[in-house]
Amino acid sequence: MVSLLVDAPFLDIKPPEIYTTNGNSVVDNKVQINSDRLFKVYYTTIPYADPQENGELYVEPIDLTSSLTVSSRASFLFDLFWSDTTSVDLVVGEDSIRFDESESLGSSISAISVVLNKSSYFSATFVSKKDLIVSGTTIGGEEVIITDYIFEPFELVEGLNTIEVRYLNLYSSIKVNVIPAKLMSMTAEYIGDEKHVDDEFTQSEFKVEGLFENGTSKEITGFEIELITFTESGTHDITVSYENHTASVMVEILPKEYLFGLASEMHTPTGSYVPKVYTEAWT
Repeated sequence: MVSLLVDAPFLDIKPPEIYTTNGNSVVDNKVQINSDRLFKVYYTTIPYADPQENGELYVEPIDLTSSLTVSSRASFLFDLFWSDTTSVDLVVGEDSIRFDESESLGSSISAISVVLNKSSYFSATFVSKKDLIVSGTTIGGEEVIITDYIFEPFELVEGLNTIEVRYLNLYSSIKVNVIPAKLMSMTAEYIGDEKHVDDEFTQSEFKVEGLFENGTSKEITGFEIELITFTESGTHDITVSYENHTASVMVEILPKEYLFGLASEMHTPTGSYVPKVYTEAWT
């Protein structure tokens, strides 16, 4: 009799089906296992465990409040005959549940964390993946490094910034306080027109650029210059200052230019004349 049952085609027991009662929603969701009503169903939530040896009888849907591995087998005729195992990793994320039918049970990443590999960041710094270390913890408890994640923002601004990292349906974030980069040195350049003796200088005639400790450079405004004029032609230094930094600019001062004009002329009895000439500084 037993031999006949073993050879019977209906003993090809179909593996149970595992699904959730509320789709991929994280709200009020459970794991349900379905099989033919003639069969008993055993399951385990221990990764790598065999439901036939370590499982418990399935009676009602399983609460799904955190990520877990579910493995199930159906049995028939006083547990003499068993189906193949159906397994799935269910990863509960912040806003959805992910079904992962991995061949390696419990290997699905169920949580992620992120750290920065530098202790300080400056404003206007662009973040790349080389600045982040993203780790994942599998359902089975193993730690792995994740590289195929996405993150934002890419540029940090002065003050408290939050970098958000996403991997599939998992999220993590880290806060970083960004400080302004200190000015290390600066250069100044005269970009105005020719200058002559007694001409005055204005800030708009100078271009000042600063080099900061984060390796960036940018144009500086709000600097001060010596409010001086030169009484002699030649090459002169002008000092530009900003905060506690100074830079010198070499400026060529040209001689003062004069305008000559004929004011009047006086004729003599012989027909000659004596011109009266005036001069005026050219400004």
